[in-house]
Amino acid sequence: MAPKYKLIYFDSRGRAEKVRMLFHAAGVEFEDTRIKGEEWPALKDKMPQKQLPVLEIDGKTQLCQSMAIARYIAREFKMYGKSSTEAFYIDEIIETVNDLSQSNIQAMFEKDEARKAELTKKLIEEVIPRSFGFLDAQIKKYGKNGFAVGSEVTLADIIIFNVTEAVKRREAAETFPNLKANLKKTEEHPKIKKWLSERPKTEM
Repeated sequence: MAPKYKLIYFDSRGRAEKVRMLFHAAGVEFEDTRIKGEEWPALKDKMPQKQLPVLEIDGKTQLCQSMAIARYIAREFKMYGKSSTEAFYIDEIIETVNDLSQSNIQAMFEKDEARKAELTKKLIEEVIPRSFGFLDAQIKKYGKNGFAVGSEVTLADIIIFNVTEAVKRREAAETFPNLKANLKKTEEHPKIKKWLSERPKTEM
């Protein structure tokens, strides 16, 4: 019998969206449980690290840490490359995206206005071009037919798609032809396209 999956997160894309996209790309059913802010205090102590997302399997096992969950799902449903070398290239992309995400979060939540402006400028003028340039080169070397690594959709494609949404700089990808083609490829994947058209509209 197939496992029953329940993904618990807030009503936003945030850290859970890559996991949702993996499930949809794989065509695997899961319960998309979205917690309202006022519900969180009562639920918090029941979570392994008192944070979300959490993936429950068969109502028993609780997995936490969003990237660990994403890697687990990608491995379970054959979206982590076809060799250890391809898996490495996927991990390399993940770590590049993590660095970019951290710079984006730092700028987004900085309270000092002068420092926020400085971090945002660095993000736009340095971090994004450098990161997108690297991703563009990796896709050219290791991807086929628009995919990031190999010739099928993997965790790498979904991670790249999500970060370009999160930093709100999709237009910056226009100058990187391989990255642009990859985003289009992911967006037009039939199962992902369906999810993108149906998913709840949220700010983040």
